Amino acid sequence: MSNLFKKMKLYLLVFYLVKPLFIFSQTATENKFPEHNVIGIAYSDKLFFNTNLKDAQAATKVLTDAIIKKKGIDATNETIIFHDISAIESDLCKNKIDIVALPLLDFIQFKDKGIINPFAVHMREGSVFDNYIILTRNDSGIKSIKDLKNKKLIFLTSERENISNLWLETLLYKNNLLPASKFFSNIREADKASQAVLSVFFKNSDVCIVMYKSFLTVTELNPQIEKELTILESSPEFVFSIVCVRKSMTKSENRDILEETLLFLHKESQGKQILTLFKIDKLMPFKPEYLTNGELLLKEFNKINKDFKQIGG
Repeated sequence: MSNLFKKMKLYLLVFYLVKPLFIFSQTATENKFPEHNVIGIAYSDKLFFNTNLKDAQAATKVLTDAIIKKKGIDATNETIIFHDISAIESDLCKNKIDIVALPLLDFIQFKDKGIINPFAVHMREGSVFDNYIILTRNDSGIKSIKDLKNKKLIFLTSERENISNLWLETLLYKNNLLPASKFFSNIREADKASQAVLSVFFKNSDVCIVMYKSFLTVTELNPQIEKELTILESSPEFVFSIVCVRKSMTKSENRDILEETLLFLHKESQGKQILTLFKIDKLMPFKPEYLTNGELLLKEFNKINKDFKQIGG
């Protein structure tokens, strides 16, 4: 009997010694990413404005690692900046990418593949929306879009394949005018909105396309610009980028942690620095209606391309 009692005491002692280690191990496992310990974060290069991409990639990785460490997440991050969404499709399918930030039009064309879920959009200057405007001088004699024939256009380099281009081509088409490449006498690119606006102001260009908020910023620095330039056309309002998570992360508790962390980036010092790289204030929860104007624009533009091909344009 005494031997049995001693054995029971020994079993209990071992149990109470091992139990804390088991609980710690279980907790540590729960705080790790189930697939891997590297958080893959990908950004489209179209989201960076007038920024050295290598410097942006390095800075974003350092800042993100600091945030991950502060949040107690047992992982590091790999930051990728890509040009073509198709280039990272394979990595998303292989669970190598967990978070991806896409321009609006790229997201619309990619969303039906079923491998990403949108959860946030960028807010800038108090709104998730912005719109494009066509600017010209008050004394130019230009009163309508048709008056721009054979005029000199300047727009932002970063917008070459983005919303402003699609909107302009759609606008020209609706007015029974030629495509931009044949309609304008000259098309130049600018690195900054201020360069485009000032080119029109100083009569080096006849017309420019910039974001309305960017125009307001320029006029705050030089009120005379607002007096001498006029808005010829305004686009609908768009959101310009969508932040998504890999769809297969949906049931992972770390998805909630990541989403919460990203939505509160503006309250972290390192988070504010990341947001500054993208020239935005903070992230806001995604709503399906944010896509409406972008989807309509893309649908109209695709119809234009189809019509041009049918007539050999």
